[in-house]
Amino acid sequence: MDEEQEAFSLGADDVLHTPVSLQLLVVRLQAIQRRILGYSTAVLRCGNVTLNQSRREVAVDGTDVRITAREFDVLETLMLHRGMLLTKDLFMSRAYNESDGPNLRILDVFVCKLRRKLAAAGAAEIVRTVWGSGYMLREPSEAEIAIARSRLSLGRPRKQRAHLELAPAMAG
Repeated sequence: MDEEQEAFSLGADDVLHTPVSLQLLVVRLQAIQRRILGYSTAVLRCGNVTLNQSRREVAVDGTDVRITAREFDVLETLMLHRGMLLTKDLFMSRAYNESDGPNLRILDVFVCKLRRKLAAAGAAEIVRTVWGSGYMLREPSEAEIAIARSRLSLGRPRKQRAHLELAPAMAG
């Protein structure tokens, strides 16, 4: 029996021959991670948002959305762990070396920009904040997707926030 057959018979999922390119190694590790998490493809979906891991592209209803590499990493992590609360510490340890990483608030900036870009493209809200803990991805309802698409077609892709008005005594 050759070494490759022996490796498989001992329980290996895959065998790489050296030298191996870093790009090939990364792609294979991503595939293993997807399978462990129950995904069979590099294309992940949540609502009307599609993330293609192999191309590092994000689209809403088939229209490409330009996001930064860090925003992509945040969305990918959320999509791979749909419905799970992911702490800010987890995100930061994945993105940065713990000794030289920025303040935890930078994650809030990435999430804010990601939400804005997805909403501007007509995506339903999928990223939820769990105050004091972190973030989670949740599947929007068909009604939420329809509302987001409707806002986009009306030229108002973002939800309107309620603005507080100053009381007359404070306005003067």
